[in-house]
Formats: sequence, C-alpha cells, structure tokens
Amino acid sequence: AIQLGYAMQITNITRDIFEDMEIGRIYIPKEDFLRNGYTKNELQNYIKNDGYKNIIKLQISRARAFFLESKKLLPLIPIKSRFCIAALIEIYSKLLDLIEKNNYDLSADKIKLSKTEKTIFILKYYFTYSYYQLFRSD
Repeated sequence: AIQLGYAMQITNITRDIFEDMEIGRIYIPKEDFLRNGYTKNELQNYIKNDGYKNIIKLQISRARAFFLESKKLLPLIPIKSRFCIAALIEIYSKLLDLIEKNNYDLSADKIKLSKTEKTIFILKYYFTYSYYQLFRSD
C-alpha cells in the first residue's frame, strides 16, 4: 500500500510540476536538480532542456518501480479490493505513458486520460469484477 501511495504521489507531482511551481511549490527533490544539472530558475522559466527531461524521466522511473512493487502485492489483497487497486495502477501508469508520449512537455495542456480512455477503464474493471461475482467459487 505504501509503494502504491508513493507511485501515485510521484505521478501527480510529476504531472503537475508547472502547476505547483506557479503557486510556489516544487516537490522534486533538490538532489534531482543537482544530479541533472538543472535549476529551479530554469524550471520557473519553462526551460525544457536535457536536464529537465532527465528529471522527468527519473520521476517516471521511480513511479514505475513503485507500481511494480505494488503489483507484486496484488495477490495478497482480497479479490473485491484487488480490481480497484489494479485499475488505479493501470490508470496512473497510463498517465506516465502519456507524459512520455508528450515528449515530457508538461507546460502545455494538462496530461490526463480522455473520456474514451476513462470509459474503457471503467468498463474493463466493471466487467472483470462482474465476471468474478458470477463465477467465484467461495
């Protein structure tokens, strides 16, 4: 559960980096700025160079590692709750995919799932859960 929380939080921090910066908040660790040769001043000026991309890639890598750890624990979770957690992992992982697909540019439109993608996820997990309810053996 802790790993899933970290993964979701890192995903949100990454996706909202410029929104947060505009209200005076930067949640990316200072060490990440130093390690990647990127400054908060560059962030505040929307400079998206290699240092910026490397910081975003690092956050995505961290989030994916936490999601992977979270997935390992799914079999330990009661089946009724498992579908919800699996859906969260998949939805948040999709946000990371969208950040990559958008070439790490988080300054333009907010990265989010389309209505179609949200509908697909809802239907997928609704029918998976319904199927389980019909054919469970307990």
